[in-house]
Amino acid sequence: MTDDLTIWLAQIGLGAYAAKFTSQGIDWDVLSDLSEGDLKELGLTLGDRKRLAKGLAALNDAHPHSLRRAEQSGDLPSSHASEAVEAERRQITVMFIDLIDSTALAERFDPEDMRRLLGVYHQVCARAIEAHEGHIALYIGDGLLVYFGYPSAHEDDAIRAVLAALAAIAALRDANELIETQYGVRLQARIGIEAGLVVAGAIGAGSSLDHRAIVGEAPIIAARLQSVAPPDAIVVGPTVQHLIEGSFELENLGWRELKGVTGPVRVQRVLAQADTIDRFEIRTIHGMTPLVGRAAELDMIRRRWKQSVDGEMRCVLLTGEPGIGKSRLLRALCEGMRQDAHTMVSLHCSAHYRNSPFWPVQRWLQRTFGVAPDASDASNLQRLEAGIARLGGDVDETLLVLTILLGIPTGARHPAIDTSSPSFKRRTLELLVALLETSTRVQPVVVVVEDAHWIDPSSLEFVRLVIEQLVSARLLVLVTARPEFEPGWTYPHLVQLNLDRLSRRDCVAMIERLTGGKQLPDLVRDQIVSKTDGVPLFVEELTKAILQSDLLEDAGVRYELKSAPQAIAIPDTLQGSLLSRLDRLEPAVKETAQVAATVGREFGRKLLGLIASRSEDELQESLDRLIAAEIIVPASGKLAEGDTYLFRHALIQEIAYQSLLLARRRHYHALIAAALEEHYPDIVGRQPELIAQNFAAADLPDRAIGYWQRAGERALAGAACDEAIAHVQRGLELISRCSCSEADRARHLLSLLLTRGRAELRLAQREAIATFREAARIAREQKLTSYLVQAALEFDTAETFLEGSGDESLSLLKEALTLIGTEESVERCRLLSRLVRTVHMTGACEQSSEFAEEAVALARRLNDLPSLFDALACELMHVGALPLPASRFHERESVLLELRQMAEDLGDAHTIGHACARCLAGYLEIGEVDRFESALERYRQIATSGQHFVDKWCVTGAQAMRAILVGDFSEAEHKTRDSLQMAQYADANLATGVYGMQMFAIRREQGRLAEVAPIFKRFVDEHSGDATWRPGFMLICSDLGFEAQARDNLVRLAESESSIPLDSKRLVTLTYLAEVAARLRDVEHAGRIYALLLPFQDQVVTVPVFTLCCGSAARFLGMLAHALGDWSAAERHFEYALRMDERLRAWPWLAHGRHEYALMLAARNGIGDRARAQDLLSMAAATAKKLKMFALVERIAGAQTGTVLKS
Repeated sequence: MTDDLTIWLAQIGLGAYAAKFTSQGIDWDVLSDLSEGDLKELGLTLGDRKRLAKGLAALNDAHPHSLRRAEQSGDLPSSHASEAVEAERRQITVMFIDLIDSTALAERFDPEDMRRLLGVYHQVCARAIEAHEGHIALYIGDGLLVYFGYPSAHEDDAIRAVLAALAAIAALRDANELIETQYGVRLQARIGIEAGLVVAGAIGAGSSLDHRAIVGEAPIIAARLQSVAPPDAIVVGPTVQHLIEGSFELENLGWRELKGVTGPVRVQRVLAQADTIDRFEIRTIHGMTPLVGRAAELDMIRRRWKQSVDGEMRCVLLTGEPGIGKSRLLRALCEGMRQDAHTMVSLHCSAHYRNSPFWPVQRWLQRTFGVAPDASDASNLQRLEAGIARLGGDVDETLLVLTILLGIPTGARHPAIDTSSPSFKRRTLELLVALLETSTRVQPVVVVVEDAHWIDPSSLEFVRLVIEQLVSARLLVLVTARPEFEPGWTYPHLVQLNLDRLSRRDCVAMIERLTGGKQLPDLVRDQIVSKTDGVPLFVEELTKAILQSDLLEDAGVRYELKSAPQAIAIPDTLQGSLLSRLDRLEPAVKETAQVAATVGREFGRKLLGLIASRSEDELQESLDRLIAAEIIVPASGKLAEGDTYLFRHALIQEIAYQSLLLARRRHYHALIAAALEEHYPDIVGRQPELIAQNFAAADLPDRAIGYWQRAGERALAGAACDEAIAHVQRGLELISRCSCSEADRARHLLSLLLTRGRAELRLAQREAIATFREAARIAREQKLTSYLVQAALEFDTAETFLEGSGDESLSLLKEALTLIGTEESVERCRLLSRLVRTVHMTGACEQSSEFAEEAVALARRLNDLPSLFDALACELMHVGALPLPASRFHERESVLLELRQMAEDLGDAHTIGHACARCLAGYLEIGEVDRFESALERYRQIATSGQHFVDKWCVTGAQAMRAILVGDFSEAEHKTRDSLQMAQYADANLATGVYGMQMFAIRREQGRLAEVAPIFKRFVDEHSGDATWRPGFMLICSDLGFEAQARDNLVRLAESESSIPLDSKRLVTLTYLAEVAARLRDVEHAGRIYALLLPFQDQVVTVPVFTLCCGSAARFLGMLAHALGDWSAAERHFEYALRMDERLRAWPWLAHGRHEYALMLAARNGIGDRARAQDLLSMAAATAKKLKMFALVERIAGAQTGTVLKS
């Protein structure tokens, strides 16, 4: 079945049937022929059969011809499923070889002679290319297009390409002797090489179809590079230069403009292969990889070294997967042995020479005796003879064997010998073992055999004989190999050490050392750790790739992301190694790996069976082969029914996925999404983001958006606000690609915006205000009233909590209320309930009462708990604003109880928190301190368990409020600062006022008002039109003895009704005025203020929601009555205040009440008044000293020593 049919089925909501259509061989050519009975047999419900019919009709409407005619004429896409399997995305190295002056040669020679000449040229090149496992894709007359890395990848394809190019140039020079003799010409070639991402697979049509063609930039650049190469030269592009660095000697030819290529390209000429033969040494050109997490293994090998130094030969076989750190561990060992006298024998095996007899041994001997492999004179023989003479022993035998082994000509010095005979090979092996034994007599020897999985059989035989025969030599043999190396050795002096992957801690330590101690962003660091699976090479290459990319910027002590985080690409240095493991698989098995990779790193057999076009037996066979190839492993460690598998490496999964064509990826993602919808209802409910991801990857935005919305809502319900924002953002990014109507697009957009705004609000992000404002604008433009109502309600909440205002909310709520009309509805009820709070916040208390009555009545009639909750909660907005006589305390307590119970019934954590927050001030205002403590503890539980940032900030402020109430001013200051810091993080303006009032109260009791007086003064001067802070400044002036300034502010405030707020700060403002008027004995203003304060006489001075509680309001009435000389009223007020404050456990305010009451009694000087006053002052002094209320301590001391209380 074609990808197009799969995607079309998904678009019309029938993607779940794609796998069934595939298994029955149904494609475009028979789709319209399916009968009602056929569709029933396929399992389509009546509704789905109707959807299919409508989809086919719409398809016919979109094309003038019928569906069948379109199929016959080829208008519909033909099936390219098989083509997609053959074609894939991959990185390869491309070599372009061009014969110089071929046009002149064609003019000079007869076509037949020219054909024979080209045949020699092609044969020379082909031998060199095939020797390094390249693939000749195309002969273009005088040119060759060659791939390295396709159809089979190797971990060193770029190096292979350059080696093949060097071999081709050398072979062409050798062939020129014969060519010149026969044809009278010498051939020369130019070679260009570059690597990059291509699409490889079938290209063309008809008889000209090329099944192994490539499309991409790399072949174009390779062709252009050869055009700028000198004769018989090899030039490479920047990608290849990076991949071969250290392996070859290069000459920089500078930046060149290449035809058809945008921008100049840096070109390097390859001169020769470098002397370095150690792959690890090549990789350390730019520094040694940090060694971490290998202390135990290093210690074990060092112990073996010490044993070998004592004459007990030891062998360590160090095995591990590629990149696990075998060579790095050896380098660390060698570094530690520098102080020990020893000889190092290095045998480095190579994938290019695994069938070249004694290749690593020859390189060892060449280095030992100083023999140059390409020297043409007699110097090599002379050096060899001198070296052998120093060794002693049988010089003639040694010289004979080594000259033959090293290919050094000796003339007629030795008789002809059949070097192919087994006996001569035995002589060679015996001599090599003897040479090594001789060395061990001089000093201990370490023989290092690296990459033994590539060792040639002859060299392996030599190593085996060394291990078997030199058991008493001072010799340590270290062999490194990949897991596939199984020599079958079982010697008592041999130990095999398998290197495990690094732990997460070790990976992080390695990353930090690679970054020079600079911290990477957590997201980037975690991506590296998860993708590299503890393989040191992967950690190194991925970290270096990121540091060299444009992803980060250096911020001094750390790195920071330049922009939004992106997926980390697999470095070029790892692509070949990873692809080679996939290319070794059979095509069907490789395709299974690619399909599984589309699911993810972890995948289930059931889901794979639903999307792969394979029988159960074929699928299981492919999975078994992937396990055998160590591509995947059972996720549980063992196989069971309904198995889950895991890619052994995250990067293997990623390279398998990246190798798929984009169209094929979309096809598989559509199948996955459809299968999850139909067969995995649990995932539909619990992980809608998984389906959304697959629909998005399938390029089906209409289907994806709904699931992103679901995912956002589910995350928000689980208090995962950051995740909710991320899900919704993915949906918003797809909105512009929707094919739905403008109205439907607007509905999708509004749902996503509202969900994002709710998540932002829970995190106390001010962006929530802008998000809800935008939602309101779109709803207004599209005339979507219900969405406008939602936006208005959410905007009101955001503006209230984050800005402490409601001006913009008020107009938006009224607009929504007008649009929905007067008919009773839940929407109207909720708007009215919210208007109660907002109108009150903006100061229109009369209108607030009207809205409150209608809101509560309507909510009760509709039995709408959320609206009733809002309305009742808004009633508590009047705490501190309206008088509440003791006779109505029971009514208040009932409202508070109903509100909390309603919140618990609704079950939403934030609603419960909101109820607790509102009840805090409500309970304190009526003196119910135990219920206050209960609500605060419940609020703390909600804030601790949830992710709503507003709750965490508010409960911290409430804890500061409680600490002030009981006189724990140190704890209060700590909590106040914490609350402000949290709020500042969220940029919540409301918090500044809360912090200011709380710190004012704390500093005042500590006797430290002088510290904040200048700040208050400056603020009041700069905001002369704002009377909010003037009462506090007036109180500071009074406390510090600036009576004139205090009196001036009192007059200005008391004589202006507008200066006394009507909101929740009204009562506390009146207490400030009362305290100053009483201190100044300003009878005129004291009487006016007394009248304003008297209706609040039964209440506790409380500033909601969680700001301040200053004890009984009666204390301040007592002070005013004292100033007015009304002793009876003063006594009544003070007695009530003492009872209320003691009930509240408001110890600071109880001490203040006792002090003021004592002053009043002393002034009245009635019978027993002085004794009572002395007792009250003593109790007040004890409390003040205990709570470190230094200002009060000083006042009490003044009262006790003054004439007023002297007998």
